[in-house]
Amino acid sequence: MKFSATELLAKPGKIRVDFSVAQGSAPHNFVVPRIPAAHTSIVSAGESQSVTFTVTEPGDYPVVCTLHPNMTATLKIT
Repeated sequence: MKFSATELLAKPGKIRVDFSVAQGSAPHNFVVPRIPAAHTSIVSAGESQSVTFTVTEPGDYPVVCTLHPNMTATLKIT
């Protein structure tokens, strides 16, 4: 399993992520462990959820699905 994009690019400031799970897929979530406000709840197949959070520091922030720890991506703030 993998995120459809393994790299997300954004500028510092307010960020909105629209997270959806494909029909027929297992449930997933979107979590940026270093940013407490950057997480969704568990999203079922065919559903979506948005999360808005603020990042002020440039850098690479790991993204994970806590249900499937090998499912990772990177949020790059430049």
